[in-house]
Amino acid sequence: MHALAVAQKLGLEISLNVTSRWNVGIIGGSTVTPQDAMKQLTFSRKRGGRRRLHYRATRVSALTNGFYRPIATLAYPLRHGALLPGAAGSGRAAIEDLQFKTASKETGFSMQPSSQVLRNASSVPGEEDAGVNEVVDVSSHVSADGVLRWTFSSGAWEVLRIGYTDSPMRLSDSTGARLGLALDAMSPQAFDDYWRQAISPLLDAAKPYIGASLRFLVTDSWEAGGTNWTADFREQFLRRRGYDPVSYLPIVAGRILTSRDRSNRFLFDLRRTVADLIAINYYDRFAEHAKKRGLGTHPESGGPHGAPIDALENFRNSSYPQTEFWAVSGWHGYRI
Repeated sequence: MHALAVAQKLGLEISLNVTSRWNVGIIGGSTVTPQDAMKQLTFSRKRGGRRRLHYRATRVSALTNGFYRPIATLAYPLRHGALLPGAAGSGRAAIEDLQFKTASKETGFSMQPSSQVLRNASSVPGEEDAGVNEVVDVSSHVSADGVLRWTFSSGAWEVLRIGYTDSPMRLSDSTGARLGLALDAMSPQAFDDYWRQAISPLLDAAKPYIGASLRFLVTDSWEAGGTNWTADFREQFLRRRGYDPVSYLPIVAGRILTSRDRSNRFLFDLRRTVADLIAINYYDRFAEHAKKRGLGTHPESGGPHGAPIDALENFRNSSYPQTEFWAVSGWHGYRI
């Protein structure tokens, strides 16, 4: 409050930066629960066939903070056997740069081109693992203790157990200590929880200065890595893209469904939905809450990391657009 009082006497304007730590950019901290933290898809796969009607599903490949929510258990035939496209001996190319196309990883730093998400090998007729219409949701055949009881047709099949967990991203400071979780930027409920707990009390205390010395709220640039799911993602995807994403999720696990072109189009739709939800439920919501308090915003929502965001969309409710970029130097590899 002292800084706001002095600024008001001097006729200065202040922007309050509500970013929690230096490494993540978006808001977060020790009050963020695993349920409200940033999310990523996680999965496990297992072979199936006529001789294995009953078996226990394997644990998903990654589980962070003990948080996990199931999406579906899917079964589909494997026309080319168990080898993934791109594996030695498979005779098929992998979907290029899959970790970037699934929005599970940033594509670069300091405004680097994100061309990785555009690179595609040419489609080859018959190279697909299965057709999307052959993917069967067998979730209702999985018991509470994880045993699948289902009769497979002849041939090789794969069972994919897919859900979502927390992102491994943690906030930190110059000591390297891990100091809390990054907020789920696609969840309006998570944002509202954080606003109520961490931001609203500050604005209550600063009320005499709002509109005078205190004019704006700020968040730092996105440095939070990848995110590709949230609690209502399936419903939001269906509403925005016009089809159910669940039958396409084996693509996230490296399978080619229907064709390479169709698989890449799904991955584009996945990234587009992530970007839409971040713009609406994080940057737009930040501006809406600030406006109700008589404040503007100028978050550094344009980068510099190659994140699963649409920087131009993120600017639409900002008081003015803001980003950052770095150039190579001798200090830590970069400088402003």
